[in-house]
Formats: sequence, structure tokens, C-alpha cells
Amino acid sequence: MVTRLAILGATGSIGRQGLDVVRSHRDRLRVTALASAHSAPELEALATETGAATVLQERDGDDALCDLVTRADVDLVLVATPGIAGLAPTLAALRAGKRVALANKEVLVTGGHLVAALAGGAGDRLRPVDSEHCALWQCLVGERMENVARVAVTASGGPFRERPLGELASVTPDEALRHPTWKMGPKVTIDSATLANKGYEVVETHWLYGIPYQRIDIVVHPESVIHALVEFTDGSVKAQLAEPDMRLPIQYALLWDRAPSPAAVHCSICKSPSELPNAAMGLRPMCMLIATGLPTLSSMKFNSGSRVSTGPPGSISNLVTILLPTTCSGGIPYIFSAKTRINSTPPPETTNVLNPWERK
Repeated sequence: MVTRLAILGATGSIGRQGLDVVRSHRDRLRVTALASAHSAPELEALATETGAATVLQERDGDDALCDLVTRADVDLVLVATPGIAGLAPTLAALRAGKRVALANKEVLVTGGHLVAALAGGAGDRLRPVDSEHCALWQCLVGERMENVARVAVTASGGPFRERPLGELASVTPDEALRHPTWKMGPKVTIDSATLANKGYEVVETHWLYGIPYQRIDIVVHPESVIHALVEFTDGSVKAQLAEPDMRLPIQYALLWDRAPSPAAVHCSICKSPSELPNAAMGLRPMCMLIATGLPTLSSMKFNSGSRVSTGPPGSISNLVTILLPTTCSGGIPYIFSAKTRINSTPPPETTNVLNPWERK
């Protein structure tokens, strides 16, 4: 059976990679609708290739996106538009009974309660495209949520992970756009450099899987091969590993099963398990402060193994980097998490950093 696909953000990074997936699976996917904020010539070329109806947002307006996703010849909508623009068409598609493959973070950050009321969470109707949330879904297939103790999404640390604190004031936009492992659009790349995107991803995880915030962790993993981990109540852990190529999670979301991928890459760890990379320290406290807009801490203290580090007073840029220079006692790789309340109450002056797999 062929799935008829609408792609919002067709000329962006996710949209282009989604079209690569479609070209590799023409027996299962057919593009019937395309939208782009601008880039009219590229959109016209794609329309000629696919025969799809098109919407140019800057010409046709925002309402045209909702009309496009509710067309009778659309079964599945890939929402790859950046920012709040993706919320209204996502809701319109779900109300019309369409399935949604969601690659837009702000939809759930700003309207998670609205989406959850229509789709209930991750599943056939709401398919996560972000590598971390798609990885969580793959780890959770066949599992019972009451058996999940906690989950962790990984972060590369971005381009400034090893940059000394004193040099951050002079970083440039060009440097922030040079992500070390992922090829993404400019907005997501900048959010990755500031680590704001990880705060968004915690909020997304909450709405997709109904997991309380205190059981969602973030860990730094520069190689971007481990995308997510799930710990179960018996102490066992599942992890999803794959090379950092967005066509893999896009394809899984569009096909909703396994198939040969246009990415044509094989995980290097499978060839040499001894190269299994290290997942480093937790970033949850400051990522969530950034994403939720809570007041920044005048100082942040945290315990890393046997050593205590104190962050300097300051702004988001300080919060973004404050945990990064710290390593564990003896240089042993260790995964950390932290408890931070996500509500209107200002955070405590000190945040304890704990082993995320410790039994509570």
C-alpha cells in the first residue's frame, strides 16, 4: 500500500532528506503535497518532479498550510517547518485524521497539551522524527511503560563543548553553525550550539511518552552514535545506536518499520565494539533552565564524582558551558543526571548531580 505524503518545509534540511527517503521507496511513498516558507524556484522544481500540489508560505499565507495537510489525497504529514509555524498545521492534520511525522520541536514545546489531546502521544498517528525521540520509540517497542524507570537522550555538546569559558564571548555565528556531527538547518544548528535544543527535547519526551520530567535525563555523547537509552525497573538498559544520519529516523517515521535506507551507512560500533564511545556528564539542569525560561542561577554548584565545581554568576552562555569542563574523578567515564523542578518556582541555589541509574 502506498502512503500519500505531504512535506512541510520541503526545501529545508529535513524536507530534502525526507525526499531522499521517498526516492528510495517509491513503491511505498508518494508525495502529493509540498510546502516551503520561501525558495519558490526549488519548490517549483520539486513539484515538477513529484507532481505534488504546493504552498509557498510567504505568498499563500499560513492558513494555506492547514488546507494543504487536510487534503483528501494526504495520509501522512512530515512536519519539518521550524518554529511555531508548525503548530497550526499539525493540529489541523490530527483533527482531520491524518498521521503526523513530527520533526519540529516547538510544536510540542508550545502546544504539547493540545497535540496530546488529539494524538495521545507517540504512536502510529504521531511519529517522532528527532533522532533521540525516534530512538526512544525503538527502545520502547513491545515494552510496558510501567516498567520504565527513566530515559536519557544524548547530546553531542555542540561545537563549543571543549571551548574554554573565557573564549565564549568571542564566538561567531559561523562557528556556531559548524556542528561537529550533524547536518541540520541553521536554526536547529544554533539551538544545538547553545544546547537550548536539549531542553526542548526533554519537554518533547514528556509529551510523547508521558514520562515525568524528573525521570528524563540528558547526557553528553560527542560521537552521536548512541541516541537514547531506556532503563527499566529491573535495572536493565536498552540503547539505540546508529550513525548520525537523519535519513535513518526520517525513514523509520515515514515507513514505520525497517527497510534498506538511502543513508547506506553501517554503525561503526558493530564492526568494532571495542570502540564503543563514552557517554559523559549530564546537562539537564541548565538545558531546562534555557528551554523553560526559568531564572538563571546566580551560581550553580554540582558534584562530579568526588570533585565539586562551582559555576560563575552570569547569563545563559555561562549556564550552557558550566557543566562541560568537568570530568569524573580519576577520568572514569560516568553518566550524570540532575533533579530540577520544571514549574514557576525559581530553581534552588544548588543542584545535586546524581548517577541517573541509581535506584530511587
